[in-house]
Amino acid sequence: PMITLWIKAIYSKRFSIEISEEEPVWELKAQIKKRLVAEGLEIPAEQNIVNKGFVLPDNSFLKNVTKNGDSLFYIYNLPKATKATPKAKLEIEAKVAEPVSASEGQEVKQEQKEQEQEQGQEQEEQRSGPPEALMERLLNIDWAHFVPQEQTDNLVMMGFPQWRAQKALLLNMMDLEQALEWLFAHSEDADVDAPLTSQEILHVLELLRESQAAVTRESPDDMEEEIKQCVQNNRCTFEATGKVFKRQKWFQCYTCGFVDSEGICESCSNVCHKGHKLSEEKGMDTGSGFFCDCGCSGSCKCCDRV
Repeated sequence: PMITLWIKAIYSKRFSIEISEEEPVWELKAQIKKRLVAEGLEIPAEQNIVNKGFVLPDNSFLKNVTKNGDSLFYIYNLPKATKATPKAKLEIEAKVAEPVSASEGQEVKQEQKEQEQEQGQEQEEQRSGPPEALMERLLNIDWAHFVPQEQTDNLVMMGFPQWRAQKALLLNMMDLEQALEWLFAHSEDADVDAPLTSQEILHVLELLRESQAAVTRESPDDMEEEIKQCVQNNRCTFEATGKVFKRQKWFQCYTCGFVDSEGICESCSNVCHKGHKLSEEKGMDTGSGFFCDCGCSGSCKCCDRV
């Protein structure tokens, strides 16, 4: 007999597939991949299908692991963008490569010495960790409070327990794909649902420190100006923000399935989704951050960023 399964893939609207319950999971994967490739998405070899928080084995038959009407999640690892060498690093390397005078060489050595001292202090702080009294307070913090509800909902809908989903997001800087990888890798751990340990808290704090440093390096005004330029030129704002949440106008597209916590930027509403059924304008009155899911999908018509 045929069954209907509802599929939700990353960066794609929800759709249904009719398939025989006698088919194996790998055949369902093949049909889903064919459907998504037709939409213009590039799907790598590594894929998983999740039902109620569990990854379905490829050789299992659908009749043993699903039932008619189930909602499944199709997960695949996206290719990681190559990190460009920071401009500052390039400038330093170019400066070192140039011939320098004795006085300039002394200044360079002094600067390098100061940098080494700063790095040594940071490493010592990381080894020693925060004072015992502070760590006790950190252990008693309700860390779940810091996880965006929409990110938690995405994982809970896949069948993962709420705290496990929040823990995965905390340990992976709220990155949904990395959190999924963590959930799969630690699903059999006895302490997967335990509170954060002191080492895990230090890891979260280090991620926050690195994130704050990145924000400091790129001023909000600069990015806001880049977003304005994108909108003026009908370019997707994902080119300016990447996966950084920034305050801007955005919309939901009911035609393409960018709903709930997903949405499209102002440029995409005028280019990729022109004539589609859109929500009212969001974002500017709430103060909440946003990045364009259309641009992030890889199939955006006005975005060149990978």
